[in-house]
Amino acid sequence: MGIWSREIIAMTMDIEKFKRVINSKKLSAIFCSQDFIKVYRDMFEEDYTKNMSVGKGSFRKLHGPIASYLRRKEKVLGIRKVDEKPNENVKGNMTKCALWEKVKKN
Repeated sequence: MGIWSREIIAMTMDIEKFKRVINSKKLSAIFCSQDFIKVYRDMFEEDYTKNMSVGKGSFRKLHGPIASYLRRKEKVLGIRKVDEKPNENVKGNMTKCALWEKVKKN
């Protein structure tokens, strides 16, 4: 099992909710994983907060599986990874964040 396996099992990933976030006008054609997480949090606050754990690493334990799910399901979600960019996380630390592009539908 990978580093996020317990967290992924504990968190229910709903592909339809992810698609709704991606297809919303709240995300631009090119967006980073943190942008996705912010819109997901705003649209599905109850899902987001019920998956928060109390304690050290809570955001990492929640945001890591979300970003991993985007990578694993990119074709189904209609996105593709185009790059990475430096990004300030919710704790104010600089990290790398995947940069995604919405794939145009034919």
